[in-house]
Amino acid sequence: MELDRLYACLKERPRDARWLLRKVGMDYMDQVEALRKQGRPVEVEMQEVEGMRRAVYRAADQGDLFAGLATPRPRRRRRRRSA
Repeated sequence: MELDRLYACLKERPRDARWLLRKVGMDYMDQVEALRKQGRPVEVEMQEVEGMRRAVYRAADQGDLFAGLATPRPRRRRRRRSA
């Protein structure tokens, strides 16, 4: 799997090591390191997946830091003036 597609999959949702092993192959750790060398942050954390603790990978995009700032404010309604 090419790196752009792999990063898009990791941005879509977190993936566990078994998924990476099936889709990317035995060298998935090298692919993750290649993403990091390109400046694309990938986080890894241990989580419960189907009753077992497994490594879960996700793209840690910088845009997530500003997600709260980009939400639109609720529009205020103006009152109509009666004549």
